[in-house]
Amino acid sequence: MIKNLNKIALFLSVLAIALIALLLLRFKGLSLLGSKAKAHELSKEEIVAEVYNYIDSLAGFTDAQEKALDTIIANYIDSSSVLNVEDLAVVYKLIDEKYQANHSQMTDIRNQLQVQINTASTKDTDNYEELQKLIKELDKWLKQSISAEDEHRVSINKAIAELRIYSDEQDDCLKEQLAEFSKTTQEEFASMKLDFFHALKELRNHSDSEDEKLSNRIKNLASETIKSELNLREVIDKMAEYFTDEDTKIRSLIAEKDAEVNNLISQKDSEINQLIQDRTDEFNQKHQETNALIDKNHNDTNKLIEDKTNEFNEKHKQTTDQINKNQENTSKLIDERTAESKQRDAELNKLIQDRTDEFNQKHQETNALIDKNHNDTNKLIEDKTNEFNEKHKQTTDQINKNQENTSKLIDERTAESKQRDDELNKLIQDRTDEFNQKHNETNELINKNQKDTNKLIENKTNEFNKTHKNLLAYLNEKFKEFADEHESIRNLISKESSALTKKNDDTNSLIKQKESESNKKHSDTNKLINDKTTEFNQKHQNLLDLLNAKVKEFTEKHETLGNTINSIVSEFNKIHDETIKLINTTKDSLNKKDAELNTLIKNNKDTIDKNAKTSDSKDKELNTLIGDKANELNSSINSKTKVLNDSINGKAKEINDSIDSKTKEMHDSLEKTTNDLNQSLDAKSKEFDEKNSKIWEAINKLNKRTTDGEGENIQEFNFGYENGCYGYYIEGQGFKPF
Repeated sequence: MIKNLNKIALFLSVLAIALIALLLLRFKGLSLLGSKAKAHELSKEEIVAEVYNYIDSLAGFTDAQEKALDTIIANYIDSSSVLNVEDLAVVYKLIDEKYQANHSQMTDIRNQLQVQINTASTKDTDNYEELQKLIKELDKWLKQSISAEDEHRVSINKAIAELRIYSDEQDDCLKEQLAEFSKTTQEEFASMKLDFFHALKELRNHSDSEDEKLSNRIKNLASETIKSELNLREVIDKMAEYFTDEDTKIRSLIAEKDAEVNNLISQKDSEINQLIQDRTDEFNQKHQETNALIDKNHNDTNKLIEDKTNEFNEKHKQTTDQINKNQENTSKLIDERTAESKQRDAELNKLIQDRTDEFNQKHQETNALIDKNHNDTNKLIEDKTNEFNEKHKQTTDQINKNQENTSKLIDERTAESKQRDDELNKLIQDRTDEFNQKHNETNELINKNQKDTNKLIENKTNEFNKTHKNLLAYLNEKFKEFADEHESIRNLISKESSALTKKNDDTNSLIKQKESESNKKHSDTNKLINDKTTEFNQKHQNLLDLLNAKVKEFTEKHETLGNTINSIVSEFNKIHDETIKLINTTKDSLNKKDAELNTLIKNNKDTIDKNAKTSDSKDKELNTLIGDKANELNSSINSKTKVLNDSINGKAKEINDSIDSKTKEMHDSLEKTTNDLNQSLDAKSKEFDEKNSKIWEAINKLNKRTTDGEGENIQEFNFGYENGCYGYYIEGQGFKPF
């Protein structure tokens, strides 16, 4: 029985020591990683490698964030002697929270960029549609100009072709008339020659009595012939004078028209050149003013960006210094808390060690007391047993044998169930009752001693349980306080680290965003200026090319018209020369015929006198024919000259009208295009000035708010543009217009 109680007490002591050891191991952070079947611990290097692999697998942190996480994790791991699952859970929770924060921040940035891209795409689409509309209008205008030029070219070519056809027809008609005139004159002369020979033959048959009449008639005929020759010469001289006058008039008229056309062309050229020069000077002046304004705005913008960049860098430096100072303070606080925690750990360990030593001392004292009582009891039992053995040797031997058997059975069945222990206790109790029945005095003494011993054991056990319970409560309370304090420190470190990391990341992202926005705005402004300058230069170059083409075409048309007029004049001069030559040839032929006739008259006076009547009639017919032919030739020449003059005047008027219309159309088109370009340039300059003024106003308001100290840090907002106004975004507050 006593041995059984001793074993139970020893078992409880071992159990209490094991519980205390487990509490100490748990308090110090000792934990087995993995299943107990593996029965080994992961090293810190393997845990750090696993954490770093997990961070790399997420691929959601910047280099600065990874460095900050590495530092925090390394400090956290180094601060613990042994890592458990809860520590790893805290590390993974910190990583997941930072990853989720980065993910949400990237989502917000992506949405903002998408909105800005959509806004820029809408503006680009509007500008593109406007440019497409202008290009379509220019194409339409070019097509209309080309079609009008083609129509004018076709009309001019048609007029030139009609002039050439008319000139060819007039040449053919004049040649036919000249050929007919030449043919008619030859037939008349052949008929006259035939009649003359007949008359000469008849005159030879006349008598000499007719010589006087013939002589008189020859004289009359000679006088009439001379008179007719004089009349013919006078007619020919009048015709030559008339043709000379008409030629002079035509030449003077052509020279006047040519001079008028040249003066008009020179005047139009000078007006166009002056207009081009004025427009070019005005355009160059406006272009220089625009370039100066653009350069000024560009310089102001660059200066503003540089000032804001310097200001931002200064504030960023101050913020960085503050962050570094906060980090140093935080590190110092962490070190202090760590030192304090280590000190508390040492005190707590010392307290636990003291309590453990005290408990062990009390346990040893209890064990010594139990052993002493046990020895005293055994000694008393041995004395009483010896005394009893003397009286009842056989019974004592049996009891000892039973006790030995019972002790042996207790030793063998200690690990068995409670039922067997109860049975064994019952058996012991039965044996004890039997022993008590036989030996009342011994049993009373044994019971008394047993009661005293049990009471002492119970008191010591209760005292031990109470002390153990108090110790456990105290340890649990201290452990809870330490765990709460450790958790609060860990949360504070995690919160401050995440806040610092977030601020650092926000600062870096804000710097990058501001730099990208500034670079983007700067590049967009330069691109817009370059595009507008290129577009303006292209339009100006197109206008200059179009104007040069128009001037070149006008010059070609003028040269073509001059060549046409010169060809018409040369053809008219050629016709006039041929007419004069034909008249001179006819005059020479008539003079030759007159000389031959005079020779014949001298040689055949009789025959002439005889055929005086026939000669008179022939002279009349000849004079009549010559007069008719001369009148017909004069009327034909007059009609040809009139038609030619009318045609030249009509063509000159038509060409002058075409030149005037072309010049007016070109002038109107150039003026319209210049006005459109000036309006477009003014609108773009106005729009640029409005945007620039809005930006300046927004920046001034921002500077005022930052200078007045409204509690808004420059790192905590971003510029933006919503609902037609500029403003800034503040985290947690949304968009604020200026």
